[in-house]
Amino acid sequence: MAGEWINIQQRTFTRWCNEQLKKRGLEITDLVNDLEDGLLLINLLEIVSHEPLKRYNRKPRIQVQKLENISMAIEFMRKQDIKLINIGAQDIVGKNRTLILGLIWTLILKFQIFSGEGEGTQTRHVLLEWLKSKIPHKKISDFTKSWKDGTALCELVEALAPGSINLKALSSNTPLQNSQLGISQASAQLDVPAILSPEDLVADEQDELSVITYLSYFRNVVPKKISNSTVASSGSLPGKIEVRGAGIKSSGINAGEKASFDVVTSNKNANAKITVNIRFGATSIPVTMTPKGDSSYTVSYVPQNAGTYAIEVLSDGEHVEGSPYTVVVGTKILTSKCSVVGLDTAKSNNNRFSIHVKNQHDKAQKLDYNPFIVTFRGPNSVSVDYTVHQSSGVVDVSYNANTAGKYEVEIRLALTGENISGSPFNIEIATAQSKGYNIRTKHWGSEQEVTFTVEKLTFEELFSKIRKLPGFETTMFIYYWWKIGGKLSQIPIKNNTDVERVIKNNLVINAHSEKLAESEFGLNIVYEPKYPSIDIIFVHGLSGDHFSTWTSQGDVFWPRSWITRSFPQARILTYGYDVHQWSHNQSFETLGTEFNTQLQKKQVGSYPTVWIGHGLGGLLIKWILIKYIYYQQNTVGITFYSTPHSHVTWESYFKFFGVDIRSGYQQFSKTVSGLHSGFERLNIMSRSLGETIPYKGVLLVPISSSNPKYPPPHEFFPITNADHLSLCQPKHEADDSYQILVIFLRRI
Repeated sequence: MAGEWINIQQRTFTRWCNEQLKKRGLEITDLVNDLEDGLLLINLLEIVSHEPLKRYNRKPRIQVQKLENISMAIEFMRKQDIKLINIGAQDIVGKNRTLILGLIWTLILKFQIFSGEGEGTQTRHVLLEWLKSKIPHKKISDFTKSWKDGTALCELVEALAPGSINLKALSSNTPLQNSQLGISQASAQLDVPAILSPEDLVADEQDELSVITYLSYFRNVVPKKISNSTVASSGSLPGKIEVRGAGIKSSGINAGEKASFDVVTSNKNANAKITVNIRFGATSIPVTMTPKGDSSYTVSYVPQNAGTYAIEVLSDGEHVEGSPYTVVVGTKILTSKCSVVGLDTAKSNNNRFSIHVKNQHDKAQKLDYNPFIVTFRGPNSVSVDYTVHQSSGVVDVSYNANTAGKYEVEIRLALTGENISGSPFNIEIATAQSKGYNIRTKHWGSEQEVTFTVEKLTFEELFSKIRKLPGFETTMFIYYWWKIGGKLSQIPIKNNTDVERVIKNNLVINAHSEKLAESEFGLNIVYEPKYPSIDIIFVHGLSGDHFSTWTSQGDVFWPRSWITRSFPQARILTYGYDVHQWSHNQSFETLGTEFNTQLQKKQVGSYPTVWIGHGLGGLLIKWILIKYIYYQQNTVGITFYSTPHSHVTWESYFKFFGVDIRSGYQQFSKTVSGLHSGFERLNIMSRSLGETIPYKGVLLVPISSSNPKYPPPHEFFPITNADHLSLCQPKHEADDSYQILVIFLRRI
């Protein structure tokens, strides 16, 4: 039927809205007609944004009141940075179907799929790549035909909930039955809401946006243990031992809670001796194995600490397929057990408060990281810093508000988005607070922060005060970061003029001690958990350094601030080297030998290793892996950002860097070509990201070079609207250049 896709879209989008609105007992019957008074739209916005809309007409009767409600909703969306194109209040009151569906799609993008990154090929690409990583043999290429016979959906459900669907019983000749089974099991086993009907999934004229919306739910599911009673057409492969259940999943388990999984045998190995060993570091964890009566077992254990656990499942002393399993156990935070101390609701000039966390037994909850996000909403922006007291379960929050007035303070869990008890809080700041500075040592592993008032201080007074701070006694120079020509640069503070600039722009002062003054070069540990399970190493290119290359456009050093939130058990390292020295001799032998020395000092190779290189840094990583088999054996993945895999031109390097490499150009090109072919033979899982727009008129690494055209498991992604520098400097965590890396790390 011509135009059937828009009917499918309306049905799917209506179900998505109702999935949100059911939290308030509300429901949309007709998406086009039911939004005209603005009430359901306002409720929907409040639910998905976790923010209230105030002073709207709760009982609109006349056209003007309805228009006011919708206008208020549209203005709210604009403040939320939701891009609305060609839609106004009259379009919703006038029941413009196409524009209303476009509005709902914008909300789905913002709050469901990629936190407002917006529609585009890269947004689709990120989700598509995640789906392909879960069912790689299905060769998924789109969001329509690849899902039409229902088998891909069933395989996706089985991949996330092993044992839920008997894939051998599927037939591509029964698409409707397959889709019914997949959607039913996704709801039962994974809590994925059935917002897309089986009939609409297999329709002749599919709606791509409906399929994208439905599949986006799968990225956030927590797999459940599948019991015999819930397996759809269950059946195990003869002679194969299967291990399945939530207890072996890489995440989703909390310390102090019972976890379990099943070890399922068959007739051919019913007499095999099954052994399960679980270790937390050097500590063995007690395991309970309960026979199920069919030569299979339910294995239970209780992890007492947050961290990385190794689970071995052995059959007659040999590891079964997939063993050993790595499980990252987190700390469960109960919002009802979080309390705030020092956040005055009356007029206040206080600029700090603390969040106290207790466990279910009302004892201090040990914290391995900061689990909170604090957001101030009021007359002006407010900077926030956190200090975590691990053993006492306290997070100190310091903030600096430069404008007096009433503020709403929202405190929510970073992982779930839940508000803690009492949040949001309403406070009034009586007068603008004095500007202060966070003074940081350059010890990457254990960064210390102190805030103090520096109004009208001269350089001499400022420097003297810093050196009197505990831990800062050895400070030799101070500096701040400043963007020059689009690049973040380190600017020393030497006189009163420098101090005035810092005060005027409310910048952060960084302090260097004498023994750490050379930390710009070498391998720096920027984050190290108590029990690391993997190393992630960042290597900058010819245009950057160990810090600014990996600093977001919001001035966030994202390897430490973002990566550690998603992968708390990763040890993060950055390598810095003298690019000017390399530009003179262009010797990978010299550069690589020193890199190897640094890697050995930090014992790289003790854990599985992921390498991330920008430009020349990617070539250096290739050289290391080709040269030293030890690093090859421990490498589990590499991501290249604008690395020239196949060729370079001396003209582009001269325009971009002002570096004339003509004298060694022939040898350099030969080296690049040799690294290209040598790395391909290693067959290491990797992906490359390429720049697509020039920086200052120069496309330094064109697609023809940033795409190495390696066979699988390599993948290539051209990043829209990214130049050579911004490719490594995402604006936020939803940017494609960052999301592609995160999906790659999750796959590993």
